[in-house]
Amino acid sequence: MFLPLFTGGLLGKFAGVFRELLMAWCFGTGPETSSFRITQTVLLSPINLFSSDIISGGLIPKYRALVDNDNVSAKSLFGAVLVINITLALVLTLFFLFFSTDITHFFLSEGENYFDVLHSFIYGAAFSVIPYVYSNICSSILVVHKELSPFSHRASIQAVFLSIGILLSFYLKDYNYFVYAFPLSYIFKSIWITLILVKINAIPKFDNVLIT
Repeated sequence: MFLPLFTGGLLGKFAGVFRELLMAWCFGTGPETSSFRITQTVLLSPINLFSSDIISGGLIPKYRALVDNDNVSAKSLFGAVLVINITLALVLTLFFLFFSTDITHFFLSEGENYFDVLHSFIYGAAFSVIPYVYSNICSSILVVHKELSPFSHRASIQAVFLSIGILLSFYLKDYNYFVYAFPLSYIFKSIWITLILVKINAIPKFDNVLIT
């Protein structure tokens, strides 16, 4: 179990380094690079605030304890955690969509060199919140079922999509390819994870969510 996680993580590191080098080669320290880094901080800080502790400290240990002896309760717990986190993610998504201009103003004054670029990155980030939260929770559940690929290859998938987005943005002179590469990577991963959940019969149950 350790080896796939290690090799997947190592591959992700190399893919991440390649992405960084590619971004530096294409954009240097320009608006796209700065906007991407600001957006990553703005996006990931609130997400990790409500999801990381729930996954590592509450969901996984309890799910692991239930899954062998009471599979129905395990699926209900999974469903309850998904509902809570996806609801919070939806609120955050709407916040990014409706207040993207205000968030951009926090970093730049309107009319500054790359105001529009940063605004596009922050607005585009909204579409990654729900698939990011969903895929993180579900990939952690899959680890319990010894399905390690989604968890171990998360960074690699993200880096590949971002690298493609960077190249398209550079050659086609349109930064929107870079903007939407991040959400597309997690939409792809969410679909992949859902197919695995169906395959191993680990779909969450929602009928007893309130009781759980």
